[in-house]
Amino acid sequence: MAKHNVTGAQGEEAAQQFLKRKRYRVLERNIRTRLAEIDLVCRSPRRDTLVFVEVRARTENNAGSPEESIGRAKRTRLVRAAEAYVALKNYTGMYRIDAVCIVFSPSGEILRINHYENITE
Repeated sequence: MAKHNVTGAQGEEAAQQFLKRKRYRVLERNIRTRLAEIDLVCRSPRRDTLVFVEVRARTENNAGSPEESIGRAKRTRLVRAAEAYVALKNYTGMYRIDAVCIVFSPSGEILRINHYENITE
């Protein structure tokens, strides 16, 4: 497996555990639509909002931060993927798109993890 795929899988697992500690309930993982992949689908701690989570992970020695990698085009694809998901599931409640950005050391230790709510506003 390519190093970036390993980092991505490690990031998704770390993000899932991080969100669980914040009392999010992970409903699904790696949902593919024709528009984009949704890394995590969660229920918010108050259970009133469906949360689509984009996970971005980098190693410390990579150029750029994970936050910088979520540009306008990616956000647009995420919105369309979320819209397709809620239409498919006939979901009529509130939802939002969050991001969890993680930086790992070269040895795999989490150096930084940040949760950004509602990244498409």
